[in-house]
Amino acid sequence: MIARDASAGEKELVAYIVPAAESEPDILSVPNGEDLRSFLLRHLPEYMVRGIFVSLHALPLNSSGKVDRRALPARNESNIVRSGLNVAPQTALQKDVMAMVEDLLGSREVGVNDNFFLQGGNSLLGVQLIARLRKAFGVDVPLAALFEGPTVAQLSAEIERLRSGESAEAQAEVDGLASSNEGEPHVRPCRVPA
Repeated sequence: MIARDASAGEKELVAYIVPAAESEPDILSVPNGEDLRSFLLRHLPEYMVRGIFVSLHALPLNSSGKVDRRALPARNESNIVRSGLNVAPQTALQKDVMAMVEDLLGSREVGVNDNFFLQGGNSLLGVQLIARLRKAFGVDVPLAALFEGPTVAQLSAEIERLRSGESAEAQAEVDGLASSNEGEPHVRPCRVPA
């Protein structure tokens, strides 16, 4: 695992894996990102498992037989290990959320069930994503929701839940005002700047 330069001067942790010799040395023979993460969490502390998994046919070696870190390739769409099948967005909301995630991660192949953090996301990018969601959809998605549900599908469901909750609260407020002030004109207190 090494720290590589990512977009905008950021660093990202990249773990390089090579399939076992008896398996076919292609990306399809490698366990998915979730399986790798689960395996590593049984052997390493969680903070060491963050980052991206890149599959290689073999590790590049220098003339003395050691891993040549400078020759390790950057992640790209053909070598990154995904969380599972790349599922396309099912709704317009998922499509919009996916576009934001892909923009932040610098990737064009994020599926709705791919884990934001396993695809290269981190807490700083998470804060940026939450800010973009707030601006685009007008809802305050808590940062904890991203950690609890780090996929496009889960974030979209949270946005829908918040939207329906806000509309239900607004309707309850309107209904409450209407019933408490029957026959009286509606006056809403407001602050006047001094």
